[in-house]
Amino acid sequence: MTLTIELPENLDAALQAQARANGVSAAGFVQQVLEQALAPVSVPAAAPELPVLHLGAMDALHRRDIYNDVR
Repeated sequence: MTLTIELPENLDAALQAQARANGVSAAGFVQQVLEQALAPVSVPAAAPELPVLHLGAMDALHRRDIYNDVR
């Protein structure tokens, strides 16, 4: 597939300079940049397990246990 893009002269010159600095053609440089930008993000296979805390039995919570507005 071929895509044609009209660029302003200053942007075209900067693109040509970057491509020459990297030793590739302008089209090759644009392709490399787009491939890097569109590369899939690697996601870890599974999230690490959270520690399980065995704290024993608990009673029901009261309002004073949750809110700090008790006088």
